[in-house]
Amino acid sequence: MEIRLEVDDEESLRQLYRWLRDDEIIRTVRVSLTPSAPRPGEMGAAFEVVNALVSNGIALGGLLMAVVTWRGTRPRPPRVRIRRGDVVVELDGSSSPEDIRRIVDTLDPPTAPDQDPA
Repeated sequence: MEIRLEVDDEESLRQLYRWLRDDEIIRTVRVSLTPSAPRPGEMGAAFEVVNALVSNGIALGGLLMAVVTWRGTRPRPPRVRIRRGDVVVELDGSSSPEDIRRIVDTLDPPTAPDQDPA
């Protein structure tokens, strides 16, 4: 599944990208820094997004924990928007393990036993 991480200022976004590239999560999550679509009235992309490809909910949980840990190292932790398709979750305070589990379930809802996961 593709996850997009967005931060309001470009320098923080680049720092997050470097953090994720240096984290052990890189073994299970592929991250890349890509241009975002221009905002209305802009000629080009002013900011980039971190795209993360994760294979399952466990890898997604690891990615989220890495983001929460990075935010904890910032003097003023920036808000991070996490997108999967049309679903958006924001991290703007501290996050407990229960919060991370709820976010994983929001972004990658469990499939009922009688439903086809495709």
